[in-house]
Amino acid sequence: MGNCELIMFLNALSITLAQGKTQEELAFLSLAFSQLSTNFALLAVKPPGCTNPSTNSTNETPPTSDDAIISTIL
Repeated sequence: MGNCELIMFLNALSITLAQGKTQEELAFLSLAFSQLSTNFALLAVKPPGCTNPSTNSTNETPPTSDDAIISTIL
């Protein structure tokens, strides 16, 4: 699935989930999915110091959460 397809899918999913919801329910869904997004971003990043020094000879720094999200989508 390419980036454009992913964006269209997420838009369609948002519209489908929003149908028939009150403002309060939409605000709750927004907060819930925002929290999930943050948790997924944290899970996608490898904590510093958790790599084997013998395999990490290039002194790479761990990606930021945004970099991890983008690399997993692409």
